[in-house]
Amino acid sequence: MILQPCGGLFLWSQRRSVTPNAGMATFMAPASFFTVVHLSIGKPGGDLVGLAIFADSTISFWMTLVLLWLRRSLWATSFHPSFVSFTFPLASTATAALLAQVHLPSVSSPMLEIYGKVLLYVSTMVILAVQLRFVYFLVELRQKQK
Repeated sequence: MILQPCGGLFLWSQRRSVTPNAGMATFMAPASFFTVVHLSIGKPGGDLVGLAIFADSTISFWMTLVLLWLRRSLWATSFHPSFVSFTFPLASTATAALLAQVHLPSVSSPMLEIYGKVLLYVSTMVILAVQLRFVYFLVELRQKQK
């Protein structure tokens, strides 16, 4: 959890030379996954651990979005198969936000509920778009091989 901000700062400083594709989305996967698991199995570490990993998940998600935005000129022009790596962390981040609304009373609010739902709807659209683009990528690849 402590190393993630350091990694984010490193990636931030390397704007275009490090991870020019969506592979950087794996940066946010562990935090959101641990949040989903922790909140789903009854918060064995208590609310404090839940809050810490939910905060880590949220910060990692927004840091990843900023890093992707900074590199948009690299990934917007061509699709790379690594974009599929963005789907799981995105879905687990949305799930973590929805679970935090239900299981963490200290952060439960209508704003968190709206945030979770918007994240859910946006992540569903992004996941569908990535899947469609990936199928299109495979069709293009197959046609090039003929």
